[in-house]
Amino acid sequence: MSIFLSYKPSLSLWLAPPETHEGAPYIWPPKPLRSLPSDFHEKPSRSEIAHAHELFASPDGKVHIVSGRKESRKRCALASTMVWPGAIAQSFQLLGSGIYISSPEACFAQVAATPKDADLGTVLRAVKLAELSYMLCGTYALCPGFSCQYGRSPLTSVAKLKKHLLATNVNRGINLAIEVLDRTLPNSASPQETKIAILFSFPRKWGGFNNPPTSLNREITTDRRRGGRLSSKYKCDLFWEIGRGIGLEYKGVEYHSGSSALQNDLQRERELSNQGIQIINMGKRQTESPLQLLEIGELVGKLTGRRLRLRGANSFEKLTQLWRCLYARSK
Repeated sequence: MSIFLSYKPSLSLWLAPPETHEGAPYIWPPKPLRSLPSDFHEKPSRSEIAHAHELFASPDGKVHIVSGRKESRKRCALASTMVWPGAIAQSFQLLGSGIYISSPEACFAQVAATPKDADLGTVLRAVKLAELSYMLCGTYALCPGFSCQYGRSPLTSVAKLKKHLLATNVNRGINLAIEVLDRTLPNSASPQETKIAILFSFPRKWGGFNNPPTSLNREITTDRRRGGRLSSKYKCDLFWEIGRGIGLEYKGVEYHSGSSALQNDLQRERELSNQGIQIINMGKRQTESPLQLLEIGELVGKLTGRRLRLRGANSFEKLTQLWRCLYARSK
């Protein structure tokens, strides 16, 4: 018999710092499967659940597992079972000792199909799915109990998330999840970049600016001629391919404070400007209210030729709702 971990413990494992897996009593990285284990639809024993609970219990005191059908759901104080009939071979990877972890793609599909999330409201559900998709396809990781990790390799891609979602044939939540993935860009390098990308990419019905950037962390090589030819490489957090290019940079305190950082920012902006690229800066102040964000949206809209006009009595209310979901729900 086997135990199949659902998205809660699986995401904790995928997003944890790599060093936490060293010496752990399981295989890491886990091994991909060629076929779905035959006992996926069978009910696990109490001893198997107890073993998995000892290793992978969540903060709520339970080990969260997934089962292929209602009849195989194990009613046990140590476990919480999610019924997910649409699993395929790529949904799980082997951790060893009869324990399987949900793949990053399966984690996203399970979150999309979580019944209780249906009560959250469309905008908050879309934001949660978008934040997860950007992180899985980006270069940072947020794991409870650890500080944010930067510079990691992406766990998956938007194409793989969508392919798996469609292959699992899940009805609940699939339309919203697909719409979110259609507006997700790879290579986000931080939670703040993700929030800004969501703000610009989301449609007006969700309170967004509906002005998605062309790419995130676009690398640009500039040339300087001072007797010889030198080049510098810079990245723009959000980049629109309009004219020579329009870039938006989020200046967080962690990486953009201090005299050295300010000097580097000025040089960077000067060289990009010499290439004809317009740079817009924003920081924490712009995220403190919907009105501040609206000013940024209007400026970008003017420069990209997609002027932002909030129409209808509840347009600003929708923006405010999205702002709460992105910036105020943890306050």
